[in-house]
Amino acid sequence: MTSVELARIRQQEQREAATLLGVKEVVFLGMADQQLEETPVFREEIVRLIRRFRPKIVLSSDPYRRYLWHRDHRIVGQVVMDAGQESTWTSYSTQYNAELLQRLPQSD
Repeated sequence: MTSVELARIRQQEQREAATLLGVKEVVFLGMADQQLEETPVFREEIVRLIRRFRPKIVLSSDPYRRYLWHRDHRIVGQVVMDAGQESTWTSYSTQYNAELLQRLPQSD
């Protein structure tokens, strides 16, 4: 099985799981397997998505679990953990501040 075929299968599995859970939109970042790096660009993309969807809960893999041997899973866990915190900072990534401010409730 090629990595393209596996990605197609995994995406279909995610869509089906999302449907069962009532999730309206699934976003795939299109990053290659075993090619993830903890970069500012990756973190900013996750910050942008958190600010866009404004979830009450963010779930990801735990980057500190000793059993977690897949490098991509550790990196995603770390990036999501950092992005979750940074998404609340208005001083973080001024490129996305306008987007964040548009979504905040307006005070009277």
